[in-house]
Amino acid sequence: MMDFQDDDFVPMNILQRIDYPKNLFSKSKKITPVTNSSSEIKAPAPVEVPPNFVNSPSPRKSDRARVDVADPPRICEQRQKHSLPDMGSVYNFCIPEIIKKTGMPWMEDPSKPPSTVTPQILSVVASVALGCDLDLVKIAESSYDNQYNKDSFTPLKMFLRDPYAVGMIFNSGNMIVTGTKSVADCEKAVGKFAARLRGIGFPVRLPIITVQNISASINLQFKIRLNDLYECELLRGRVFHEENFSGITIEVTVPKAKIILFQTGKGLITGVTQEKELQEVLKFIYPFARMYAK
Repeated sequence: MMDFQDDDFVPMNILQRIDYPKNLFSKSKKITPVTNSSSEIKAPAPVEVPPNFVNSPSPRKSDRARVDVADPPRICEQRQKHSLPDMGSVYNFCIPEIIKKTGMPWMEDPSKPPSTVTPQILSVVASVALGCDLDLVKIAESSYDNQYNKDSFTPLKMFLRDPYAVGMIFNSGNMIVTGTKSVADCEKAVGKFAARLRGIGFPVRLPIITVQNISASINLQFKIRLNDLYECELLRGRVFHEENFSGITIEVTVPKAKIILFQTGKGLITGVTQEKELQEVLKFIYPFARMYAK
């Protein structure tokens, strides 16, 4: 092997001719450096991890740099002990869990109404057959919370506070109940009206209740271009006269209902006889209104 001084210039072609030790590029784990001296240079011993580092929930950066990554099983055991996710890696870091966010506009189907848009029932109208003839004058004199004019042919109005309801009673034994916020409240109000009439002395049988109409309000939470919605040929039974009425009226066949929409995105649903039909009508009109949103 050729000897060179420190200040000498070594050409590249000469460096290529130097005979390097055979074990220099071997795949063995331990490499023994070749030196002129007889003593061997030993590899530095690995730095031991401080005993309080693994038990510490948030180690310092200085401690984190001294972690021996060649022993991943011990680190994984400590992660399981402290309920940390095991990422299956030899590196000492943890990726936090992804927090699933719900209710975001970009994650919802634009053809379906969001969960925040629901019909709010305003009134339930039901007809009731009491099964006997009634004397309205006797009822007006014997009960409270009622309104009746003898000189007119109007029915007797009986009021109920809990749940709030108004019952219009006729001589033929029929009654119309309005003002309740649900079908369940309507049935409860009819039972209380029948109990009052039985207390006066009329043989009222089990009332037969028939829901005639449920009206509800909706808020689509966006404005609508009513002129463009009126020109949509996919909607049938639409009526819009801006000079007479500011809302557009749309008739739905299945289920049978009528929708009134305004430019502000608010509207009314009438004509349904079941509460579940309100959601069906909303699902029908929402995609059309969404197409022509401002």
